[in-house]
Amino acid sequence: ETSYLLAEYLLAKFESLCNNKHHPLGKTLEIGAGCGMLGLILAAKGLSSKVILTEAAEAIGNLTTNVLENVDFTHSDDKNSEKHNENLTLDGVHGTDFRPACPAQRISVRQLRWDNLEHDIKAARKGNNPLEFEHYRGSGKEFLLHSENDLEPHTFDTIVGTDVVFSPALVCPMLDTLRQMSYKQWNERERKKNTKKGKKKSKNNDESSSKQ
Repeated sequence: ETSYLLAEYLLAKFESLCNNKHHPLGKTLEIGAGCGMLGLILAAKGLSSKVILTEAAEAIGNLTTNVLENVDFTHSDDKNSEKHNENLTLDGVHGTDFRPACPAQRISVRQLRWDNLEHDIKAARKGNNPLEFEHYRGSGKEFLLHSENDLEPHTFDTIVGTDVVFSPALVCPMLDTLRQMSYKQWNERERKKNTKKGKKKSKNNDESSSKQ
């Protein structure tokens, strides 16, 4: 499982830098999150201040189920979640003895289709979510799904994903998604770098022409 391998690498590189006030990966977007393991680990271990797990409509139901099973709603800073904490059952993850380890305020689930990016970003702005909430209403778990708009473009410090492309047709939409969602300052640095390269290339071409 490549998500496990990437999680192991990131933990080895950054876990020693984590504390309550410092999250080395900052706000993190996971594209093609699948079952959600990578994002859950990054949030649970504190490598990320918040992880937004995204998937296409076909896979988001399973992703949501897995995340809800692994989120600890009893230690949320969100008041809307806290008022329901006393009603929550403390079942283990998927019926096991293992307790949820991921703080609810550090994770959320969103639909994000690379070929329909603008639609899903606008849906997040309106507070819409393609998931059905009735099953979780009154349990405190709707906090995960009704979080604030956390899918704004150019607000992510880190973007992660493993085994996300299964069709060549998805490569360009995926790259466009990465450009639009990555942190604005990074995009600005890349723009300036490309501008300098373009000027240098143009200067070299001019010098070459004058020599001829």
